Amino acid sequence: MKVTLLSGPQHGAILTEFFSAHPTLELVTSGADVVIDCLFFDLEEKYTSLHSFESKDAILISNSLTAPATAIARHSTGYKRVIAVPMIPSQLATQKSIEYSIPLQQEDVSSNMEMLKSIFRKDIEKIGDCVAGIFPRTIAMVINEAAFALQEGVATAGDIDMAMKLGTNYPKGPLGWCDEIGAYTIVAILEALQVEYGHDRYKIAPLLRLNAEAGKKFFV
Repeated sequence: MKVTLLSGPQHGAILTEFFSAHPTLELVTSGADVVIDCLFFDLEEKYTSLHSFESKDAILISNSLTAPATAIARHSTGYKRVIAVPMIPSQLATQKSIEYSIPLQQEDVSSNMEMLKSIFRKDIEKIGDCVAGIFPRTIAMVINEAAFALQEGVATAGDIDMAMKLGTNYPKGPLGWCDEIGAYTIVAILEALQVEYGHDRYKIAPLLRLNAEAGKKFFV
């Protein structure tokens, strides 16, 4: 299968490595069967890139961390089909399953799941169209609450992470997880959720935002 990968400097290396390791995928710059759009930080950049690679013969798999499938489809009409997958670059290789959604204006087809399974080599689960999917939205909100707790002096970063691992059986502490994912990515997800839903529940902890702006981690 011929694949064109659209990615930016923040996450390009991780995702290129993930897809390059696939034995049946051939990364090409033109004539692709599938265009995989990994962009999510800057929606204007995302839609400009999608327009530049439009092909009526290609299926678009687009990162929905900051935009739902329906909005992506509205801004990229030159594809055979649009499928949205919320992809956190640093987590994609270790996830056991991925979620996908389709635009409201598009009919689902059974080949979606088989094609996604062959590309991502993971279990596939269809969800309703939304920003950030279920797993990324959940982890972003947990990280945000942990950042609020740290900022307000409830506990140290180490104690917060230990409590979440021992008390809720999380595989990683939320602040350590944030360091792995990148605070800027978490902030981008929360900002998109706030724009989409307008809820105070997505209000970003100032400490988390500062870490994102400074490129700082919670743990050295």
